[in-house]
Amino acid sequence: AGRSLQHHLTSGPVLAPSAATRLLLDVADGLAAAHRAGIVHRDLKPDNIMMTEQGRPKISDFGLAKLIPDKTDTRQCGTPHFMAPELLMGTTAHPGSDVYALGVCYYQLLTGRLPFAKTTLGELRHLVATAEVPQPTSPSGELPSEMVSAVLSLLNRSPDQRPADGAAATALLS
Repeated sequence: AGRSLQHHLTSGPVLAPSAATRLLLDVADGLAAAHRAGIVHRDLKPDNIMMTEQGRPKISDFGLAKLIPDKTDTRQCGTPHFMAPELLMGTTAHPGSDVYALGVCYYQLLTGRLPFAKTTLGELRHLVATAEVPQPTSPSGELPSEMVSAVLSLLNRSPDQRPADGAAATALLS
């Protein structure tokens, strides 16, 4: 029972930064469990995070998930606004690409908007590959510098510069 995180994002007020971070920490912990089991989700987004009646997030929809490493499947799978830059360029999904999607979710939780919101795949691909992530700002005011640093780390364009997997993202968010 419950609704998706996307439902909460569209129907409710933006969460306080501390509440958004606690929620995302639980999601990162779930992502870490999937990565320890050798699974890359490939479509992490608020629509695929279900909220229990007690307010706990649960990752759902593993329909695009693949075992690590599956170098044979390089199809662009997922929701473009949540895809890591390397996936938009046609490389294979890996735990770090899930971490990027986690970063998009965090950005959206903190700001109420996507970091890059273009309408065509070509525009989005170009922007994600060339532009800096817009500085996250909360509708209710300034965000703590630690949160800004964490979201920008999760959204680093280079997979080598972002947390490698869900466990590393959990450590960062902690």
